Order: sequence, then C-alpha cells, then structure tokens
Amino acid sequence: MKIRCGVDLVDVKRIGRIKNKQRFLERVFSADEISHIREKSFKDETIAGMYAAKEAVAKALKTGIGEISFKDIEISREAGISVKINSGKVKNILSVDISISHDAGMSVAFCTMIIGDEDGD
Repeated sequence: MKIRCGVDLVDVKRIGRIKNKQRFLERVFSADEISHIREKSFKDETIAGMYAAKEAVAKALKTGIGEISFKDIEISREAGISVKINSGKVKNILSVDISISHDAGMSVAFCTMIIGDEDGD
C-alpha cells in the first residue's frame, strides 16, 4: 500500500483573466461540475478551487494532466467534497480525499490518496 499526496495553488485572478471562460469550463469540467459552478454564480474562486483540486489529484497520481485528462478527474459535491477518477490508466485506488481552501486571492487544494499494491494489498 502507498500513500501519496498532491497540492496545487491557483491565483484566482488568473481564472478571471480567461478570455473564453465557457470554452475553458467545457474543456476542463464535466457537466455536473459546471452545474455546481453555475450554482455558485460562476465565481472565479470556485472555478480556481476546483481546477486546483484536479491538478492536486493528478500530482498525487504521479501522472500529471496529459497522461490523464482534466475530465478524467471529477470533483463531486454529493457528500462534502469527493473525487471520482474515470480512467482505465489508474488502478488500485483505495481512497482519495481532497481539501480546498481560499485566501488572499489564492485557491489551494490538497489531495491524499491511498493506493493498493498491484497484487491487491
């Protein structure tokens, strides 16, 4: 069993400067995630936090975005904050926890992950 972590920090103003925000949202987020962003009035802080969360998960997976896509990682708000990873490239994940915070114009996300060994341990 392995414990991994990933962290990402996003400048909220950077999200505010995106010219074609709708195209960005559709490229990075699932329909359910965009629905949550809509419920939060498309606040840049919300978008930045969810973006940071996806990056933190990719770092914990040690794949980065590229080997898996932004849409392979879904930040869910069903019971607090949870993560769904929809990629056949990722196996043996036993647990994923994510925490998102905002302060001083920055959004940070921290991910912890427990991965079982290939033999099932």
